[in-house]
Amino acid sequence: MGVNGIYGLSGSGIDVESMVKVGMLTKQKQYDKMQQSYTKNEWTKQAYNEVYNKLTTYSTSTLSPYKMSSTMSAKSATSSNSNAVTATANANAVTMNHKVTVDKLSSSAYLVATESLSVINKDPSDADNSVQLQDYIFQSSTYRLTDSTLSITGADGSTISNSSDGNTVDADDTAFEFTVSDGTNTATFKYTYGELLGLTKNTNGSLVRNEGTEKTFNDFVSDFNALGTGIRANYDAVSGKFSFYNKEGGEDNKINFTLSSDETVSNTTAAFFQGMKLAQSLDGELLGRNSSGEKVDFYDNAEGLSSDQIYIGNGGTSASISSSDAVMNRTEIATSDTTLGDAVGTSFDTLEISLNGTTINLGNDKTTISEMISTINAQSDTTNVKASFSDEGIFTLTDVRKGTASKIEITASSDEAKEFLSTFNLLDEDADISDEDALTVSASGKVTDLTFGVSGENGSAVIDGVRYENLKSNNVTAFGVTYSLHNVSTDTVNVNIEQDVDGIIDKVKSFVEDYNKLLSGLYEKYNEKQYSDYAPLTSSQKDTMKDEQIEKWEEKAKSGLLYHDKTLSKITTKMREAISNPIEGLSGKYTSAYSLGISTTGIYGQLTLDEDKLRAALTDDSEAAYNVFSTLSKDDDFDKNGLAQRLSDVMVDATKLIKDRAGTDDSTNDDSDLGTLMRELQNKMSDFKKQLDAFETRLYKKYDAMEVALSTLGMQLSYITGGE
Repeated sequence: MGVNGIYGLSGSGIDVESMVKVGMLTKQKQYDKMQQSYTKNEWTKQAYNEVYNKLTTYSTSTLSPYKMSSTMSAKSATSSNSNAVTATANANAVTMNHKVTVDKLSSSAYLVATESLSVINKDPSDADNSVQLQDYIFQSSTYRLTDSTLSITGADGSTISNSSDGNTVDADDTAFEFTVSDGTNTATFKYTYGELLGLTKNTNGSLVRNEGTEKTFNDFVSDFNALGTGIRANYDAVSGKFSFYNKEGGEDNKINFTLSSDETVSNTTAAFFQGMKLAQSLDGELLGRNSSGEKVDFYDNAEGLSSDQIYIGNGGTSASISSSDAVMNRTEIATSDTTLGDAVGTSFDTLEISLNGTTINLGNDKTTISEMISTINAQSDTTNVKASFSDEGIFTLTDVRKGTASKIEITASSDEAKEFLSTFNLLDEDADISDEDALTVSASGKVTDLTFGVSGENGSAVIDGVRYENLKSNNVTAFGVTYSLHNVSTDTVNVNIEQDVDGIIDKVKSFVEDYNKLLSGLYEKYNEKQYSDYAPLTSSQKDTMKDEQIEKWEEKAKSGLLYHDKTLSKITTKMREAISNPIEGLSGKYTSAYSLGISTTGIYGQLTLDEDKLRAALTDDSEAAYNVFSTLSKDDDFDKNGLAQRLSDVMVDATKLIKDRAGTDDSTNDDSDLGTLMRELQNKMSDFKKQLDAFETRLYKKYDAMEVALSTLGMQLSYITGGE
């Protein structure tokens, strides 16, 4: 069907479509030739790009090791005691024997759990043992959630509640918090009650539990490691144990934890760390130590922890009231056997005080200080206060609780009780004991930050008589040799440095293989057979063929695109020159590839290696391979450079040639010869396509007019003949 309508229906007998196709045939062939030329140039560009990429890889990657002294002048190091010291020698190391003793190894700060974590009030062997943090911080299964009311029992048995009227605890409140320092960086870690328990608040303030969102051990590890310090946390799900490691060694690198000064938060966080039972191996034993190396003796409110482990309490101090160093009685004699009458200096039948709201009868004038202390301590379950009396005559009252919950309040109403407080120096100097009102003395505990942790240790060693102290790692580099210290060794370890002949030979073998692989690839393209009868297929030709036929056709059409290409010829010639010419400026017997046992064979200059000749050269001159391969001239003179740099220069020049000829990729938007030619063809085809469309339109109009004329003539003829 033509562009101007439906033809051939008037009875004229003209097949307009066929006539237009015939008329277009010559023009279409011209367009197809341009398209085929464009396709062939496109394929040629791609073939050049493949070569470009191979040359670039060879220059920037493959040749790099052969320019380095560490490769072509490699040294090997052997140790007489590899359990204590191993070593790696660089190319600058002198071939000699070194003597090493290891006094002390550097260590990283670390804390490991001595036992598996146990759910509070739950058997750790229970199959339902949880990996949720809440079950290791709060009393198991004791929190209740009803709308906006949240009630929790802490690890110490105390009730933590969020009441709708008091709002003492909120889902957004901090429940778990500590800071951690690696010695340089400090970060704060915290969880809210909502995060620990999987709770969120509705807009009306009511709480909703979202099962499966509770924080787990793995969440803790992930969140902790995201803090950005040099300390890494790990949790072994099989053993149920935590560990913390500082990635760096030395005494400047630490693991220090500081719990929140908030008593409730501190207790919550402490429960978690208590359950870990963290320790560090010192002197062969797992001992709880602080950053000063002293045994940790923090207050503990959890049971089952042995004394040689780190254990933590709420970080608070106990309230205490102590007498001064002054003597406690008028006769300046005060021992635990001294009677209260002698101490106070008067007789009385009853001595009563109020201690934390509880009235206590301390005794009469015949009661000894020791007996009074027993009386006070017998009431400690009610008052939370215990008394003591030292050999130095100091009387002390201490509230056994910690933090802000700890307090002591003593009230004396009688004259004897007031005199007792005064005599035992429990009153301020300006207190008036003659005042008719009761005298009161009080003290309160406070919450302080609780810090615990450990430091790494510096190492020390002696190498060739020189002592290296304060080593932060167990790697020491001296005179081109890096020593790895593994164990303390007071006996001398001999480290022998020799030329790595076998390693150098292996590298030269690799060089020969790499060179031959590239050269073969270039000659394969250079000699690839051309099939002149196989031009790129036109669109109409592809329409009549199967996919397999198209693939096989194009395989032959693409063959030989770089046959006897001048650019490839220049590259291969320069490669062979780089190998065959001696390195100018070198003295001695080893100044060329040939002198090292490398020779060419065949018409394409493939390399072969005589390993025996190379080994003999290296035995005679340990720097022979390095000089021939890796020498660099000061003025970048091609003839004075070693083989690796020469070939690198050849590749740089070659890639410039290819870039000028075909660019570096498939794009036509470059200044290469083929890119420019392809853009010109694109423009030419675009213009020609417009001409084709216009020519087709003219043909249809021409044959349309002819068909109309013949139809009219036919009608006239029929009229004249009367339809006969």
